[in-house]
Amino acid sequence: MHELGRGPGGFYVPSYTDDARLALHMMCLGHHWEPVTGKYVTTRPHDGATPPALPPAVAALASDGLAAASAAAIVEDSAPLPEMNADICLVNFYMTGGKLGMHQDRSESKSSLRRGAPVVSLSMGDACDFHYSAVSKEDMSSKVLLESGDLLVFGGPARMLHHGVTHIHANTAPQGLVEATGLRPGRLNMTFREFR
Repeated sequence: MHELGRGPGGFYVPSYTDDARLALHMMCLGHHWEPVTGKYVTTRPHDGATPPALPPAVAALASDGLAAASAAAIVEDSAPLPEMNADICLVNFYMTGGKLGMHQDRSESKSSLRRGAPVVSLSMGDACDFHYSAVSKEDMSSKVLLESGDLLVFGGPARMLHHGVTHIHANTAPQGLVEATGLRPGRLNMTFREFR
């Protein structure tokens, strides 16, 4: 991931306009998600870079995580999660002051959204406060602490949850992870989706 992030199409600071930059660094794998239009495109408009392909070993993180979440849902007598074949991944890196406002992930194809193909989110590094709501982006009453190694899946009826990151808890990353990877202080999050 480190090499992809430093290469062409790697990490950059996205913005909605010249004056409204997001408080994170982003890299897209498979297709570029353009904040200004809310659409997936083959090249980044601001620099013409082509996003790196989604490596099969990285995509396997999503399929393995979804299989584990589906097995847990069956044990708890919940409805099974729809299938999802990840073909895109948004990789966000939040430094200590990073955050992301409440939003829905709704830029994928109509077919993917209609099926409720899940979003699979993997957190690494520092913990964060993750807010979510089925009602509106103004409702921030529900919150969960996501720690390094946590996998979050929302799909089916919950696919269109509003969600956002409001706080990064500094110095909470597992020391072994930091030593083994050289991960900088902050939170690395990978969200896998099915674009097609």
